[in-house]
Amino acid sequence: MPQLLVHPVFHSRDAFFDLAIRHRRVQTMITMELSIPSVTTKDFPQTFAILQKRLPSVLQSQCFNEENIPFLLEVKTTEIGHLFEHILLEYLCELKLRQGYSNVVFSGITNWNWYTDPRGTFHIKINAGFKDAGIFPEAIKKSVLLLQEILEAKGKTPSSN
Repeated sequence: MPQLLVHPVFHSRDAFFDLAIRHRRVQTMITMELSIPSVTTKDFPQTFAILQKRLPSVLQSQCFNEENIPFLLEVKTTEIGHLFEHILLEYLCELKLRQGYSNVVFSGITNWNWYTDPRGTFHIKINAGFKDAGIFPEAIKKSVLLLQEILEAKGKTPSSN
């Protein structure tokens, strides 16, 4: 993985997805393009177990969705871009808390329209802008690594992780 620096636009590529990141004053826009045919966590049954082991706090994160399903349940059949959003938000919160802040809230939204974009393209907006530039590269790096671990685990049994 290339060194992650905060620039107006950043591109990251790996075997599973590409990210284009554009920082703005108060928000960051991320375009995720999957390089795999699967677009939901339903095809990655180890997702919950990996999150429970590596980032359990994300399972308690607040999620606003049409069915009002808590993220703890939503994570089992959610879109990969939405999963990435929650992972990134959780890491941003952790890193900000480590800086000594006591009340940290980050929010995001993930959209997709596969009539206008290729299937597997997600547009993620995060309310972290220039003021959070110091923690964003580390949060992205951790999020990418965790998502890679989840996507690599497809088809593995729990004992092979």
